[in-house]
Amino acid sequence: RHIQIMPEIDVPGHARAIVVAYPELLPDGTSNSKSVQGIANNVLSPVKEKTYTMLDTIFGELKTLFPFEYIHIGGDEVNTSAWMNSPSCVKFMRENNINSGRELQNYFNKRMEVIIANHGKKIMGWNEIIDGGELNLDTAVMSWTGTGPGFQSAKKGHPVIMAPGQHVYFDMKSSKDDEFGHWWAGIVSIEKVYEFDPFDKNDLTDAQLENILGVQACLWSEYLFEDGRAEYQTWPRLTALAEV
Repeated sequence: RHIQIMPEIDVPGHARAIVVAYPELLPDGTSNSKSVQGIANNVLSPVKEKTYTMLDTIFGELKTLFPFEYIHIGGDEVNTSAWMNSPSCVKFMRENNINSGRELQNYFNKRMEVIIANHGKKIMGWNEIIDGGELNLDTAVMSWTGTGPGFQSAKKGHPVIMAPGQHVYFDMKSSKDDEFGHWWAGIVSIEKVYEFDPFDKNDLTDAQLENILGVQACLWSEYLFEDGRAEYQTWPRLTALAEV
């Protein structure tokens, strides 16, 4: 049916499940800082070699399961405060002329590019991965905070998928009468999906526009408590996106 499946394992943030199993991969120090979801201790240390050894093993297993050319590494909403309060991270940053948490994440991303390339794959990540420095141009960017980061990435030469929450996050309520649903991107009605123009207000050349591969809807499952809720959140909004 011409459908490819791309796996995503979100690192180095949103990693609570990993650090529950492998607490030694947490940054050292005593920081109790929390992610935007209010969760502490959910970020990997980017300066411990064991982090990369483990991820190399995991992504090596994934490559045998999914023939698609990309593996999604997430990279969004990383709680860099935990790194700023970690003696080993601060020491590593000082010794390697790294000036911010985002630059330290860029170091992590570059390590992941090498690991995943060695497994014959390419990286895709959420648009925060472009914030801390340059990446390989075959690293793809999924633009979720708006279309702006997508245009920025396409201008540099990265492949881009447009997925701005305000138009295509189907975990948002579809009307004010919905009982369940997220709220941070507002109400994503079917009209909002139809209004979505992934090329709107861009200043890209025709060649740069070719870097925008397509669009994606997202459906996160925190509020899908009832049988049939996923289907309710998906349809008919996905049909509208198909027309877009």
